Amino acid sequence: RPSKSRGGADRITILYPATNFTVDVDVRISKGSFGCFLDVHVSVPGNYRADETLLGLLGTRTPGDDWVARDGTPVPVPGDRHELHGETAYEYCVENWGIRDGDESAFVHGPGE
Repeated sequence: RPSKSRGGADRITILYPATNFTVDVDVRISKGSFGCFLDVHVSVPGNYRADETLLGLLGTRTPGDDWVARDGTPVPVPGDRHELHGETAYEYCVENWGIRDGDESAFVHGPGE
């Protein structure tokens, strides 16, 4: 459902009724040289699979473990806010969560894809 965020950006909210997960996507226009970008917020209900360990690109349930490797080892989060949105953040995602082997992918790939 389209709406406006607190900062005035155009927002699309996606709700997954079966789990109560929500994803807010804000579309913002940069005044710098970056043009348009997306700001995505994911909300996982506190009671979702409470008896399991959730681990992924968004971290864990433990406060402060926002950046983790695939094995759950915390990765230091940069103190500089600019590093949280630039090359350092990109490298964190690629190095820790990038799929390099097609067998790891949840998607089915055709020959040569």
